Amino acid sequence: MKIFSWKMLFSALISISISLLLLELTVQAEQKTAKEFPSLVAQFESTIIQKGPKDTTQTGSWYFLRSPGRAELKDVQGYGGELWKKEADGQIYYTRLFHKHKQAIEYFPGDLLALETKVDWIKINQMIEDELIQGKLKHLGQVTHEGRQGERYEGEMDGVKIELIWLKDKRLPLKYAQYHWDKSITLKLKQIWTGDEAPVQHTDVKDYSRNDFSDIGDMEADPFMKHLAQQSLGHHHGH
Repeated sequence: MKIFSWKMLFSALISISISLLLLELTVQAEQKTAKEFPSLVAQFESTIIQKGPKDTTQTGSWYFLRSPGRAELKDVQGYGGELWKKEADGQIYYTRLFHKHKQAIEYFPGDLLALETKVDWIKINQMIEDELIQGKLKHLGQVTHEGRQGERYEGEMDGVKIELIWLKDKRLPLKYAQYHWDKSITLKLKQIWTGDEAPVQHTDVKDYSRNDFSDIGDMEADPFMKHLAQQSLGHHHGH
């Protein structure tokens, strides 16, 4: 027979208070994230110019989708992309998506740690390191770029010249460029949507065949994994 005690009641009340506090902090964190990173869909264009006897240019176009606790990249052609999710406990998960094959490879926090992958949630949500606009680059004032008002920054990091035009209210770059000695990399915002008119939506991975990254080594006979291996081998030989 259990005997009632004020100590037991006090302990129970403390546990409930802690649980409620953690819940409140989680809600506040989600609200803060939503405020800092407003939900939107944006289309970006990237250009890489490799310098040499004859310069080569590589371009790409892709969508960036952002909502509370989720950030996703999708190439415009719909072949593939990647999805980052932050759960209520703060753990971050990464999923590599193969839309044409309806396949997904999921990386758990432990996988990312084992792969020594640096996970920067702010950078994932705004495309650039926060330190660039917090003093690493020199703020040169406002500028109009392709019809939008942005904040201009310039500077150099690790011998690489950087140029940034920052869309402050959306927390996204209008233009971001790196000028290396042998190549230049430029990212430009082409279009942005903040409502239901966006041409794409977040991927629902429930419709995909989902594979754990840690299990890939045991899936050599899987047709899709064979296809990935062949693609990787072909890409390697192409170099």
